[in-house]
Amino acid sequence: MLHDEDYFISCDWGTSAFRLKLVDRNTSIVAATVENTQGIKKIYDAFLKQTAIEQEAYFMAFLEQQIQNLEQQITWSNKRCCIVVSGMASSSIGLKELSYADLPFDVQGKNLVFKHLYHPAVCTREVLLISGVKKRGDVMRGEEMQLIGLFQHPDLKYRQGNFVFPGTHTKQIQVKDSQLIDFQTHMTGELYDVIKSHTILKNSLDTPSDWNENTKSAFRAGVLDSQSQALTHTLFSIRAKNLQGYLSKTEAGHYLSGLLIGSELKALNQDTTTFCCNSTFYPLYQEAVQALDHLEQYDFLSPSAVNDLIVKGHKTFLDAFI
Repeated sequence: MLHDEDYFISCDWGTSAFRLKLVDRNTSIVAATVENTQGIKKIYDAFLKQTAIEQEAYFMAFLEQQIQNLEQQITWSNKRCCIVVSGMASSSIGLKELSYADLPFDVQGKNLVFKHLYHPAVCTREVLLISGVKKRGDVMRGEEMQLIGLFQHPDLKYRQGNFVFPGTHTKQIQVKDSQLIDFQTHMTGELYDVIKSHTILKNSLDTPSDWNENTKSAFRAGVLDSQSQALTHTLFSIRAKNLQGYLSKTEAGHYLSGLLIGSELKALNQDTTTFCCNSTFYPLYQEAVQALDHLEQYDFLSPSAVNDLIVKGHKTFLDAFI
């Protein structure tokens, strides 16, 4: 049987995904995992449809259910096991809204905003809820914890410059002298989904699938066109190219992906750049960077290492504050 003092529960609760991991505090090895699509938005929508329980308790009760799913995988004495939660759980539609930390933000998390929560009626464990970071005109919740985890990673080649976290809302983060000094959010993934589903282009696109010479060529063409042509015009050209037989629907999907990723990468300065991509985005950003050939010094963290960043960030937080 595992013992409380040796373990903690890491919870990465995003807008559309939920990840819960039982973690050895000494080694950071994950002993059990629960992952599903019960993100903050879905749980908040369910909360609004009932009146029996208030918001904070509703989310805590959901957490308790997911922890019981962990219990089915492994036997451990978990009644006092601490839960560390980050991501959109600290937003207005989440577990409890917390204020943001301000810039500059220390990459060791010294100025994190967090709060202890305890609802024994619905959840027998204490929750440590961590908030995000803000600047004028931009916010992040979750990526700051990935950044903290990144700076504990032994394979990190550059310790300042640009750090890119691709996703639905890609973050481009600038670090100097161990401080997060600026960041930009790019709606790359969400914009792709909106264009694919809700514009005139939806009949000209298939979701990118096979990565072959034709689709790779279409993707690279999108990346290159993003550098020299107006995005609003180039988007419409996808429909024309499909109608005229220059792009198949699958190739058009890859072209759109390259167009949006290329547009995003235009915002990067010439500092050293580290890309932190999961397995989905890893080949796309590698291909885009090679196509542009304008970043002189860059590195890619492996997808497996990226998957561990939240856990490393949570452990760093616990070691520093708890």
